[in-house]
Amino acid sequence: MGQSNSVSPYSRFGLGDMVNPSFMQGFTMGQLSTALRDPLNLNLNNPAASNALRLTTLEMSGRISIVDQSANGLQTIQQTTSNFNYFAMGIPISENYGLSFGVLPFSAVGYRLSETEDLDDIGEVRRQYEGSGGLNKIYLNQALLLFDRLSVGVQLSYYFGSIDYRQDVRYDDASFLSSRYNRNYLVSDVNASFGLQYIQPLGNDREMILGARWEQNNDLATTFTQAAYTYTAIGSQALPRDTLSSESSSEALKLPNQFSFGLSIGARHPDISSFAWMVGFDYGLAEWSRFVGLEASPQELINSDRFSLGGEILPRYAFRNLYRSRDPFSGLKYR
Repeated sequence: MGQSNSVSPYSRFGLGDMVNPSFMQGFTMGQLSTALRDPLNLNLNNPAASNALRLTTLEMSGRISIVDQSANGLQTIQQTTSNFNYFAMGIPISENYGLSFGVLPFSAVGYRLSETEDLDDIGEVRRQYEGSGGLNKIYLNQALLLFDRLSVGVQLSYYFGSIDYRQDVRYDDASFLSSRYNRNYLVSDVNASFGLQYIQPLGNDREMILGARWEQNNDLATTFTQAAYTYTAIGSQALPRDTLSSESSSEALKLPNQFSFGLSIGARHPDISSFAWMVGFDYGLAEWSRFVGLEASPQELINSDRFSLGGEILPRYAFRNLYRSRDPFSGLKYR
């Protein structure tokens, strides 16, 4: 209830603003995830990386966003939001099997738009549109290493949350009844995604990792309620009068198919478990054109693509001349 993750009018469409799907390591490298395989960092997107951990790992983060909004002929408005980003833990159960779990926001809806019109013999009429809420996700990643080269993983996710939409037609003249239309969608269901990672040694402590991830557009059970009623507007208060309609039903929300493929190449140093340097590339596709959402009529969304390129380097172990350096900056990892 305390989260306000979006101030975008575009969160009106689909499931709202999709929250960044990468944890901190991938987020700071252009949202890499599919081929990331690190013994000290968690990987949310590709469950096949869960058995790479060598230490029990706890990771959490928050986020601050500053958004400038403007419209033709109007002054720019700056909006700031701060919110919980994720909480996750990974546990290496054995040399070949590992798991991780956590909770994070999945999507966010947050907007408030209004327009005013002067009508003859009626006066000023204000139309207002509001949306709030979003979906959250609890996940469990599990991975098993096969043949010392191939890691297979599955992610079980529980999606839950509530999204509210409200439309108002409000008259300043108290002799006219204003009207309000509320819609609420309550989501609660499970889904699964699958991941693969293939590890190919290249010699000189270098290795190449190929990764893939797939999530099917399964249905999520949704309870839909709506109500329309008239009210008398007194200042900022709304005094309900007559119910115009009320309905409750079960619906099915269909997530888009999602695919991603990735490649990473890096070099490990014998004195550390993580990479001394690594570069990677990701391509992701989400088939939003097949999304079946919270509307009676399709929203005609289109597919989204994502290309990511990033890397990291730890200078003290990547360059021989810095191996015994006392410079503290050579011991930092740069991404």
